Amino acid sequence: MTKKTALKKPAMFVFGGLVGTGTALLLAPASGKETREKIGDFAGDVKSRARCYALRGRDKVTGAAKKTRDYLTQRKSLIAASFDAGKKAYVAEKKRLTKVH
Repeated sequence: MTKKTALKKPAMFVFGGLVGTGTALLLAPASGKETREKIGDFAGDVKSRARCYALRGRDKVTGAAKKTRDYLTQRKSLIAASFDAGKKAYVAEKKRLTKVH
């Protein structure tokens, strides 16, 4: 299963649940006022849940970005240290060889 398909199934499930709930509210035997109140409550609940999911997603993205930044910073330091060590070894070997000849 690909990542895209794995994300599609839960989204389809949630969408189906929303459509089913909305249909049930509209077809339920209740007065217009009661139905509008139910729809308003339902919409408020959906908005609240969407906000919660958005915040969770933002936190996950922020955390992943921080981990990536830390990893790259660590690797950059390692590469710079390796480069400096190689440069020092080159200079030392060059001095050694020029003293011999």
